[in-house]
Amino acid sequence: MLEYDVLAANVPTLPNPPEPPASAMANETAPADYIPKGMSAEDRQKMRDAANMISGSLASPLLQYARPNYAQASTHMSHFLTGEGRDLSLSEAETEDLATSSQDAVDYETSLLGRMLNAINDDYQGRDVVTQQYISRNANPDSQNQGTPWIGLPSAVGATGTNWYYAIGAFWMCYTILAARQGAQVVVTYRRHVYDRYNWHNDLNVELPSIIANGLPPGMMDTLGNITSAGEDDLPIMFMGGPVMFVDDSVFGSLIDDDEAHPYNITGSGEIRTVYYPLKGGN
Repeated sequence: MLEYDVLAANVPTLPNPPEPPASAMANETAPADYIPKGMSAEDRQKMRDAANMISGSLASPLLQYARPNYAQASTHMSHFLTGEGRDLSLSEAETEDLATSSQDAVDYETSLLGRMLNAINDDYQGRDVVTQQYISRNANPDSQNQGTPWIGLPSAVGATGTNWYYAIGAFWMCYTILAARQGAQVVVTYRRHVYDRYNWHNDLNVELPSIIANGLPPGMMDTLGNITSAGEDDLPIMFMGGPVMFVDDSVFGSLIDDDEAHPYNITGSGEIRTVYYPLKGGN
C-alpha cells in the first residue's frame, strides 16, 4: 500500500528526496560477526586471501568486458574497495534502468503509483492553493518502513535484470510529487528516488561466474569449501553449483573487519514525469 503525506503549499518545486530509511543502517552486520567463531588464524588468512582475490577479480574492468551482465556488480564492488564509504550516486538513466529491471517490480509500482496519483489529484482538487507538495508514504503494516516514504522492490533475475541483481539485489524507492493548477487542468509532476545500502549479510550468498573461480589458486576452493560460514545456514563459505561459484556474504564482509573495504549508500533520482487531470468545475 502506498499513500501520501501533504507537504508545503504554494512552493512551485518538487520536494527534495527524503532521508534514507533508518532500517538500512539498523540492520547492518557488525564487522566482527562476519568471521566464523573459533576460526583458526590459518583459516582466517585463507579467507582473507580469497576475499581479496575474488573481490579484486569482480572489481576488475576486464570482467565488465568478459561478462557484461556483471558490469554494475563490478562497478559497485570497486567502490566498496576504494570508495572509503563515500556515497555513490546513480545517474538519472541508471536510476530508471534499476527501477524498471524487474517486471514484477514495474507491475507493483505501476499499480501503487497510479492509485497514489489519483488520490493526490482528488486531495488537490479540494485545496485552495496554486501548488501543493506531496511525498509518498509506505502504508504496508507488514513493512519495516511503514510510515516512511520508502517501499521495497526487488531487482530482476534474468536476461534483462541480472546486471542490477548482482550489484544491488533489493532496493528502496520513494516519490516526491508536485500538484499545480494550469488553466482547466491539474498538472501532477513526480519523480522516483532510489536508495540501497551496499553491505553484506550472513546467511546470504552471491553467484559469480566460473571465470573468477578459474583464477583461484589450486586447492583454495576445496579448502574454503570445508569452512562453514558465520551465519546459521551451515553452508560452506564457498562452493561451486554447476557453472557458477557461490560465495557467502561473510567472505566479502570479512574485508570490512580488516578495514580493507567499507559499506556505502547508493542514491539516485529518476526522470521527472508529468500526468494531467481535468480540474473539476473547470477553472
